[in-house]
Amino acid sequence: MALRPCSAHRGRFNGPAESVYPAVVVGVDSERSKLKMCPRCFAAYSDTVLSKLTEVSDEDYGLDFRDECFWGREPEAPDNRLFPVFVTWYPRGLPRHDAYAQICAKCLRDHGQELLEPRYAAPGGASAGK
Repeated sequence: MALRPCSAHRGRFNGPAESVYPAVVVGVDSERSKLKMCPRCFAAYSDTVLSKLTEVSDEDYGLDFRDECFWGREPEAPDNRLFPVFVTWYPRGLPRHDAYAQICAKCLRDHGQELLEPRYAAPGGASAGK
């Protein structure tokens, strides 16, 4: 097995990585990440982010966004705009998964790093990276 770095805890691990590609669309711009995570960090990301998104399949042609933030459950308001979030991930041994939601400006500011560049403690409790 290959020895590779985890995007989330910044340490090395043996074995296959979980690949995750989150993106947030802000107007005509987008913020994107390419994450390769160890199984432990992928499980944490799944609990924190992926479990809150609406999963779609290839047969879903029209995305019907909820008018609320997936993170804080706040509705869209004139002073708190919503932005589309799209995440594609490739779980080991399974086909591609896609999901989407919207995130409000406040949650994007407060939690954008958790979505696009997560940081978790290294296995064994030692802090890595950041």
